[in-house]
Amino acid sequence: MAPNPSETWTTYKVGWQLQKVIGTGLYLYPILMTYYKSFIYMFLDYNKKWDKSIKTKLLPIEGTITEDGKSLTWYDYSMFDVEHTSVADIASTDTLVLTTLTWDVNETTVWFEAGDQIMIVRKEGSTLANERRTINSTTNVNLVLNSVVAIEIWDKVIRLYYVQPQEQEITRGQSLFNYKEFKSYFQNFGRVVSFTKTELNKQYLIEKDAKTYVSTIIGHNMSILLQEFGRAVWTGQNVAVWSTVAWSKPEMLGIDTAIVEMAAKDASLILDLKDVIDDNAKIEALFEAFDLSWASWAIQNGETLSIACNQKFLRALTRLKKDQLTYNDSITEINFKIFKFNSEFSSVEFFHEPTLDKLYQGSLAYILPKSLMCMKFRDNQNLDDKANITKAKAEISFIRKINNIHDKAQFDMFFEAATVLWGLSSGAYRKIMNLK
Repeated sequence: MAPNPSETWTTYKVGWQLQKVIGTGLYLYPILMTYYKSFIYMFLDYNKKWDKSIKTKLLPIEGTITEDGKSLTWYDYSMFDVEHTSVADIASTDTLVLTTLTWDVNETTVWFEAGDQIMIVRKEGSTLANERRTINSTTNVNLVLNSVVAIEIWDKVIRLYYVQPQEQEITRGQSLFNYKEFKSYFQNFGRVVSFTKTELNKQYLIEKDAKTYVSTIIGHNMSILLQEFGRAVWTGQNVAVWSTVAWSKPEMLGIDTAIVEMAAKDASLILDLKDVIDDNAKIEALFEAFDLSWASWAIQNGETLSIACNQKFLRALTRLKKDQLTYNDSITEINFKIFKFNSEFSSVEFFHEPTLDKLYQGSLAYILPKSLMCMKFRDNQNLDDKANITKAKAEISFIRKINNIHDKAQFDMFFEAATVLWGLSSGAYRKIMNLK
């Protein structure tokens, strides 16, 4: 029982202050607001009034996200991009004249059907004109056209529409979802905080001094946990709790990890400018990356393209396009400064992400569809001293460790989080390196 502070010559002990913390939650919000406003901007709902708890952002696919206690699973790309089910890239190496278009996947019967009108949309710079054809028949991998057509590498096949005859039965079958399943595992972030018998019984004449000592130890470790969390957001390897041979330490799906994996199929997702010398060529390549993200259909209509970057990228961009950058824009809800790149056609916003300064020594930036990203914190339920289940909250849990060490008090600090990166397969997420 702590003494009555009104007594004369009352002293205060660290142990008494710890009793007030045990079993409670340590809020993430104050540290995020101090050190990681960029994460609030990327992943959380900063438009709602906050108290001490965080408000996770709700995505349009919220109802399709499933949680099994270890991971989050979502169906990617099907709900916002109907165009993908009617577009295909031609990957032949020479100009071909043919009536049968062949895919290397067994999905043409899902995308196209006999009677569909298609257009061959030529690659940029082609000397050939766009051409229309009608599909006569389909197989799992082939489209048989009504007449021959010349095809070049990187031409696109666009399904225009199906022509329904008048006064006849509708026979065109339904279009099916084309989606990929993505998963992000909950990653555990934890520390053991210890206080020796001497530290627990050290007496302070002023209660504030005891509180300061406790808050310094706990706050320092909270900061380290948030630092680790910040680096996992970018570099988490998406490791499952259970592998084929043993239990593993789970890791969330990091943004960089996801882009690198998707770039194995589409190399344009990573733009490395280290060998580009001419400044105009650098800007042209940068704008091309922006255009590809906008064309992905993951960027919502009217949404400003968001670029998370380190200081070296901002400095290089300032040198190249100083006249088109504005510095006076900020998100007032969280007092967070952003930089806007304005042209006569579009607007792109850049914001500094401090973690990227540590992860790469050159300039580094990521194009992100911010409206499709969120962070989920697993609610940790525990038993109190009366064996009642405590209320689940998204916070850092602080729980007394039960062991046989009698001259030291140890406490577990932990929380669990997972990313949701909707639209990964759309091509909206991109990485830009070495802008100088």
